[in-house]
Amino acid sequence: MFGKKNSDVLIVGAGPIGMVAALTLAQSGVRANIIDKAGKTCARSNALVINPASLEAFNRLGFVDRILDQSFRVEQVVIYDESQIRETIRLSDLGIAYPYLAILPQSVLEDILESELSKEGVSILWNHRATHINHMINGIELEVDRLVERSIGYAVAHSEKLVDKTLSFTTKLMLVADGYNSLLRKWLRIDTNTVGETRQFAVFEVETDSYPEKEIRISLGNGLETVQYPMVGGMSRLNFQFEGAELPSEYRNKDTIPVQTHFEQEELLGDKHLHELIEDRCPWDTGYINRVIWRTAVPFELRKANILREGHALLLGDAARSFGPTGMASVNLGIQEAEKLAYSVKDGLGQSELLTQLDRLLEDFELKWDAIYQLGNHSRPFEMAETWTAANRERLLQSLPVNGVTLERLASQLFIHLVMPEMVDA
Repeated sequence: MFGKKNSDVLIVGAGPIGMVAALTLAQSGVRANIIDKAGKTCARSNALVINPASLEAFNRLGFVDRILDQSFRVEQVVIYDESQIRETIRLSDLGIAYPYLAILPQSVLEDILESELSKEGVSILWNHRATHINHMINGIELEVDRLVERSIGYAVAHSEKLVDKTLSFTTKLMLVADGYNSLLRKWLRIDTNTVGETRQFAVFEVETDSYPEKEIRISLGNGLETVQYPMVGGMSRLNFQFEGAELPSEYRNKDTIPVQTHFEQEELLGDKHLHELIEDRCPWDTGYINRVIWRTAVPFELRKANILREGHALLLGDAARSFGPTGMASVNLGIQEAEKLAYSVKDGLGQSELLTQLDRLLEDFELKWDAIYQLGNHSRPFEMAETWTAANRERLLQSLPVNGVTLERLASQLFIHLVMPEMVDA
């Protein structure tokens, strides 16, 4: 027998984007359910930097101080070629509400978001896996399996997930935020289009012997991105773009294991190769690496869905599009878009024009994405711009972990004129 649940909005995917959408809706008085096939929030991920526009969104939601209390604040971004500093970009010079970047693990951000949802009386339905979509005239019916874990094995114990009960969710609108390898996107028969080269990254979270400076360091030497992000407690994250290997898309799945007991790709991710990468690719002092806390290899395909809405189902976040990791555009745009979309839903729920209003907003999102994919076409160097900066401006601008007006103003520090599409008033 089916358990039945009704809601105005059903959100599939309890990452930062899905949770921001659920929280904005809850604070606006809209009934929403949020489900995820995982058993809990992530333990590790690639998202790390919260930019000024996202901090403003969290301020509007009422808990930006909680995020800042657990973050490492960064005031500038230093750009290198393969051997020397080329540009120093200062957020501290901007007259904005949050003239810095907040660096914290996605796991910490997700824990904060889940607790804020709890304050609004919203419980994330973990271990709930979508199994079938039925489109209706005025909404969607989604069949969902509720999963339970069962320990099996004797000599080597492990667990497996079994179906405890099948539920039927009926909703006026479904927001699909189940990530890069979105299952719902496939069920909706929505294809994706490649809009740039796939980039592969080796990622290391390390403990160093010195407290990091309040800056992100980025090298664009030899066409490959290398980044060091400072973190609290003398930690850093090092990202190295590499060529010559293709990683499976499964490497982008959510990681819910807090302690890393083993890792694949020994040749790529081993300590020996890490120290070689630091020696060859970091034109700065990383400090002595006391130990490696975490390591992984991740593919980033630049792509977007060919449509963003199918019936009463809308794609959000990485289910809709993806970017490279250095500029942290995926998570920050996702946070800002989830808030805008939720406010638009609140204002239009129950009105016949709601889907038309949402389509206009989704079109604006696409214009913004296309501009980010092609920043070279949206920028023009002034005569005062350094020759290296002018020649590398597209990759450089894509590497800055800011968006919108803040990106335009930082570009002006480099003597680059950049014009980004404006968003409609949601």
